[in-house]
Amino acid sequence: MQFVTKHAGNAVKLMSTAAPDELLVGIAKYQALDEECLIAGMHLYPFGGVQKTVNWANQVVLGSFSLGVDGQSFAVE
Repeated sequence: MQFVTKHAGNAVKLMSTAAPDELLVGIAKYQALDEECLIAGMHLYPFGGVQKTVNWANQVVLGSFSLGVDGQSFAVE
């Protein structure tokens, strides 16, 4: 309870659903620019629900997404 009281804002974020699109775009750009990048994969924590996470990942694998006009954000279709 002390943790929740002290870190209420962060606890609320953990309970919400958010796609990692912006973060992944940043990582992809980094990988493209740094030939010595050691990032080889990623791990998803499905706090928003396993099924939602699987659906999102499948759409990305299938190419059912587009970059936003800012070139930074995804829109899973």
